[in-house]
Amino acid sequence: MPNLAVLCTLDHEKVHTKSELTKNLDPKTLRGIKKKWEGEVAEMDTEAILDQSRQHTSAWQYFNHLRLFELATEQRIKFKQLNGYETAWRLDMCDEAGLLLPRPKDTGYMYDGGDGQALYTYVRSVLHASLEKLTVANISNDLERGALSALLSVGDFILVQGSHTFSPRGLSHRRPGQTTDGVRKANQVIVEFTFDRWEATSNSAHGRWLSGRVDVTTIIRVSTISRTTSGKMRIQGTVFAVALGFSGFKTREYSTYPYRYGVRAISEDDEEDDED
Repeated sequence: MPNLAVLCTLDHEKVHTKSELTKNLDPKTLRGIKKKWEGEVAEMDTEAILDQSRQHTSAWQYFNHLRLFELATEQRIKFKQLNGYETAWRLDMCDEAGLLLPRPKDTGYMYDGGDGQALYTYVRSVLHASLEKLTVANISNDLERGALSALLSVGDFILVQGSHTFSPRGLSHRRPGQTTDGVRKANQVIVEFTFDRWEATSNSAHGRWLSGRVDVTTIIRVSTISRTTSGKMRIQGTVFAVALGFSGFKTREYSTYPYRYGVRAISEDDEEDDED
């Protein structure tokens, strides 16, 4: 939100006082500092995602192919210049323009078959090209209702690293339509999305890393921001990609007070009530 800024307790006091000896944090100065800080954080996070992906080439467990290629088309990505395009075109995975062609739908997951690696290389290049043009905010360490109210707006892209729970809605294990709900909950903040697990990039991704409770990284476009009846913040969105690892994006432990003093171990969900 344009009229909110995240401040520490000391700077919060400066905003509401005037000083003759030090620089005052008037509204104009505060807006300038906020804009600069948000830009620096967003740029750093996007570069960090690309760096992690280049280091861990097989990290991506899921791509939302429809939304990713829609986004890349809007960004005027030159598909023919991307790594993997020539091979994908030669193998009839994409048309000459670079858009994906339908995959066999009688398989357990989209990348099943001997050409799966070639498809992965090309789609990963499309993701990289799109990320280079995006602002992606890493909120993994900022799951605070107050902070996120100031930072997030509908349409923003966010990165969320940490423990997610994936719950399939049906029993289907083959063909498209394996609708699965994804949830990340911590510190009175709930991040939710739904995706088709058929678009998994490997057998292990389909069977293990997109099912149950796992530690992953998700890239999401925010669709709605609301409050539950119990006051929790609910962020719902469209997931564009899921990666295994990238653990450096979250350094904060969301735990209750006694845990920080070593009294007893408490999982992140222990501080959460049942979801509304």
